[in-house]
Amino acid sequence: MSTLEELKVLRKKLSDALKRSQDEAKSQKIKENLARVYKNMASKVAPTDFTKAIEYSKFIIDLTPTQSPGYLTIGKILQENSKDDAALKMYQIGLKRCPETDKLRHVLQSQMEVVQRRLESEKQTKTKQTTQRASKTPPAEAASAPAEPSAKECIDPMTLLPAEVVENIFSHIPFRALVRSMRVSKTWQASIESMRHVWNSRINFSAALKDRPVSVKAMERYFKLATKAAPTTDMEELKHTKHNIRVVNLLGMHSKSQEYAINQWLGPFWFSIESMHLSLDAINTIKFAAHLKKRAELIPEKRASPSDTITHLKLFSSSTNIDSLIRNILICMPKLTSLEVINNHNQKSLNVVTPEPFETPLLLTHLRVEDNTIPPRLGATFAPNAYKEIASIVEQCADTLTSLSLSAIPIEYKKQFSKLTHLELAASNHLMEIRYLPTFMAKLQHVKLDNHHTPHFLNSLTKSTSLRQLKSLHLDLLGPLKLGSALVPSRVHDLLDMPLPNLETLSFTNYMANTIPGWFELLADRLPTLVHLDLANCRLGDMEMNALTKREKLSKLEFIGLKDTQVTGPSLIALAKRKISLDVTGLDMRTETFRWLTYESGVTVKNVQK
Repeated sequence: MSTLEELKVLRKKLSDALKRSQDEAKSQKIKENLARVYKNMASKVAPTDFTKAIEYSKFIIDLTPTQSPGYLTIGKILQENSKDDAALKMYQIGLKRCPETDKLRHVLQSQMEVVQRRLESEKQTKTKQTTQRASKTPPAEAASAPAEPSAKECIDPMTLLPAEVVENIFSHIPFRALVRSMRVSKTWQASIESMRHVWNSRINFSAALKDRPVSVKAMERYFKLATKAAPTTDMEELKHTKHNIRVVNLLGMHSKSQEYAINQWLGPFWFSIESMHLSLDAINTIKFAAHLKKRAELIPEKRASPSDTITHLKLFSSSTNIDSLIRNILICMPKLTSLEVINNHNQKSLNVVTPEPFETPLLLTHLRVEDNTIPPRLGATFAPNAYKEIASIVEQCADTLTSLSLSAIPIEYKKQFSKLTHLELAASNHLMEIRYLPTFMAKLQHVKLDNHHTPHFLNSLTKSTSLRQLKSLHLDLLGPLKLGSALVPSRVHDLLDMPLPNLETLSFTNYMANTIPGWFELLADRLPTLVHLDLANCRLGDMEMNALTKREKLSKLEFIGLKDTQVTGPSLIALAKRKISLDVTGLDMRTETFRWLTYESGVTVKNVQK
């Protein structure tokens, strides 16, 4: 018997012959032959693809509407998929359309009778079961028992909806839900595996539990589904091959699967992936760093090629030398526009070297570096020279960076940013030099500073400073006496006196001194656009909150964070009545108040139990 591919070739030849035919009798003969081809195709795909089988069966009916083979084929497929009602209707339509002289009319009649008997038998069985259940019910309960709903036929949306609609639905669901959907039935599995756009756009295992790793066999299967081709390691072939996987998210993967993911990413998919999220343990970080270092050394000699497609990288690593790791990443991926490296290690090696300039200009617009290692001490001070490479990268990207986030990176930087709109500095052991901050402060939209940099930021404010573009401001007010508590009150007044027409998010956290009277009256009057206000761990009580409980003030406020403050029940109830969501973690309140806030107020209440 011919294969499906051979039948498709024969179908094309017959279709072309039908278009060229001018003789009516010859055309009818071609139609009958074409119907036989469709019948064979339907029988071949029926066990694996119900939708295709039905489609081919309809083509048979369109070609020979007064002959029984088409109705017999579609009826058989419907019966095999437990759709007896639909099969019965097709047999009845066939008997109406086919003449008495049809050779297979008696087969059509017998199949219709078989399906009718089966449906009647199922109906009698259901009626008998219902009667038996009713006989076991006591008379008193039978009178009050509600009527049992009639059984409805299950409808499979995969077979009814158009393929384009189904593919659009599955392209918007989480990746692991997509994988689980393949276990519903063979029809679902075949349909989902055929959706190439769904597979080649992303591979996401970020929700994988660490104690339930994704097996290498499973990962290999999903990579092949995305590529529709076996991976190759031939560099010359890879340069001309596009696998079109755009996003690969492997955060939170078990260490057993990380090595395979690294080999696939740095091998067959080096020239196709655009965005990569990866988390590595200590062993795989060493392998990853060694591979990048070797490739970075070979690139200047034209013995290896950098990736010209990877533009986004988010890496959770465990490296003792983050400077070298980031440099090799940028050499091997010169097209990067977004780089995030979150490093965790219990030891840092002090490897102070003079940074060398990059051969190609860097294109970074978003840079986030977080190094949670234990840095070595040089006497009584920390060693900022250990991050000279990162400082050099930041300086070279001064004209392109729009977002900069540094955590635990004590570097000194004196050059101004020309396009920076997002600035975040946290957990630093050494003040970052931001003497040029006022010159680009007018462009900042989102600012988040730790307790070391907050006083420096507030002290740099002058009458000529413009913060009109500012939308989000997070300040940690906990600091040394000479820089924090003694300085902050007057400087916060100066901040609130400045025009802030677009400020939507404001966070004052960890202010442990008594707030100056009038703070919140001024805040409520000057910030009408405020949507989110966080006052976590600030020393304030009900007296300071009176200005925020007035209905005519802060009409757009949707959330207020009061974690570990001294605010009590009346103020919380007043805020909840304004339909403002609350964070009440660590507050001392009565059980009745908490119950009313949680179940009766109608607002979202966050209360994290320690």
